[in-house]
Amino acid sequence: MRLLWDPVAAPDLAGYVVFRAEADAPAVRLTDKPITDAFYTDTTVEPAKRYRYTVVAVDSAGNSSPASPEAVAETF
Repeated sequence: MRLLWDPVAAPDLAGYVVFRAEADAPAVRLTDKPITDAFYTDTTVEPAKRYRYTVVAVDSAGNSSPASPEAVAETF
């Protein structure tokens, strides 16, 4: 599953943190540390499941933006 988003234009941007939730479960963090690319490939998806993703931008001081709108995807 490949996620793409518009990059944040902030001089102190450290990167992005990606979260994923399954069904009604709480979201879990997929990236150990902020990533600098404005995309992420989730290689751990399973067939016939529905996933919800959000992305948070993080600055160099560790401050986080509000989460992005949720993106929903279903595998076959």
